[in-house]
Amino acid sequence: MSYDLNQLLAFFIFYSVVGWCVEVIYHAVTTGKFINRGFLNGPVCPIYGFGATIVVLALTPLQDSLLLLYAGSVVLTSVLEFLTGFIMEKIFHQRWWDYTDEHFNIMGYVCLRFSLMWGFGCVFVMKLIQPAVIMTVEKAPAFLRNASFIVFYTLFFADLIITVTELAKIQARLRLANDMDRLLNGIAQVIGSRLTSGTLKGMKEFEESKEKFEDIKTKAGETSEEFRRKAEERTARLEERYRQLRERAVSRGRDSWERFSFVQKRLEKAYPSLDFKRLGRIDMAGKLENLRNRIDEMMKK
Repeated sequence: MSYDLNQLLAFFIFYSVVGWCVEVIYHAVTTGKFINRGFLNGPVCPIYGFGATIVVLALTPLQDSLLLLYAGSVVLTSVLEFLTGFIMEKIFHQRWWDYTDEHFNIMGYVCLRFSLMWGFGCVFVMKLIQPAVIMTVEKAPAFLRNASFIVFYTLFFADLIITVTELAKIQARLRLANDMDRLLNGIAQVIGSRLTSGTLKGMKEFEESKEKFEDIKTKAGETSEEFRRKAEERTARLEERYRQLRERAVSRGRDSWERFSFVQKRLEKAYPSLDFKRLGRIDMAGKLENLRNRIDEMMKK
């Protein structure tokens, strides 16, 4: 079956308006509020008008087979929806719908659930709606039909021009906003990069200083242990030397050792103003004890 231009223009009007009504009803049910889902400002959805008109032209030869009609409807509507979404995103740099969250979607433009629904919808249209539309168009008076065309398409193209113009302005504003975003992002990148590099450099220097401090601390600990060891060895040698001297003095006779003490006592009595500590008044045992105490104090510090 072939259709003339008047019929195709009428199909486009009818399905554009009906498609807009379906969208409004669907979103009223799902969201509980009115949403004007049309691409244009008026109560029309051109995608439904174009889609339904193409479906009618392409699937009329299959309308006698319900299975072929349904399969052809699913495939054709999916292709039309994918191409429409892809082209509109390329033109306006915005996605008008997105099925990314749906299962079995193709790049977010189409999904299995809605493709199956479009298949049922097309079968319903081809079997029940389209015959009534054809009969209404054929019986409508020519002047009424022509007047409807003039009014509808005048408003349609005016709405299309206004909408596209506004979208172009939006795109210009978006480009300006994007330029501002790039500028601000560039400034943030410069500041953030310097701040990050400075922070990393400071952390590196801190770690290096920490490592140096640990090395110094380790070396200091080793030095302290070395000093303690040498001091103990020196003390041991002095004690051994003192023991040897005392044994030698005792072996020579007790008087020589006591004479040494007597001389110190005599000199102390003879010269009470002298500092006998500096003259060696303190015996060797006391000196060794003082040396040991001083070493212990140094180790504590």
